[in-house]
Amino acid sequence: MKNKKIWIYLIVLVAFIAINKLVYDYLNQRYQDNNQLQTENNDNEVSPAVDFMVKDTNGYNVRLSSNYGKPIILNFWASWCPNCAQQLIGMQNIYGEYGEDVNFFMVNVTDGQKETISDAKDYINDKGYTFPVYFDINLEASIAYNANTIPITYLIDADGNIAAYGKGTLSEELIKNYLDDLVE
Repeated sequence: MKNKKIWIYLIVLVAFIAINKLVYDYLNQRYQDNNQLQTENNDNEVSPAVDFMVKDTNGYNVRLSSNYGKPIILNFWASWCPNCAQQLIGMQNIYGEYGEDVNFFMVNVTDGQKETISDAKDYINDKGYTFPVYFDINLEASIAYNANTIPITYLIDADGNIAAYGKGTLSEELIKNYLDDLVE
């Protein structure tokens, strides 16, 4: 009887460790900052950016499509996200360099609970960021762009087609390299 209990405990322990390993591997892969941008299509077909509407800092509705004509950086973020905090520093630097040639669409994932408009505004003001900020209060944009992990960044060409995207914290250099091609 004693040996049977030991075997049961060992089996449960091994199963517990295996399940934890699977969960760890899944989450590690999902949240890993791989510093890579992926192109939307490998077969040279264009993939139009999905249009959506968000609120600007004055409460006005703004559509993504109203920014076509220049390349767009579309970035999803939240003030509570440490990887977003790191990404936003780089985005401010890029905005300072490319702000005339690129439209910045910095979309705060504003769920009303974990992130509110006032939280996001306070964060942006405290950090001194000057890029345009928009609030996705209905999560329309977040759903359209599968922003289930943040930060996530999309680069959209002047015609409104997705050129590349990346999940996690992307380096300034990587984004600039892609932007240089889109701005030309």
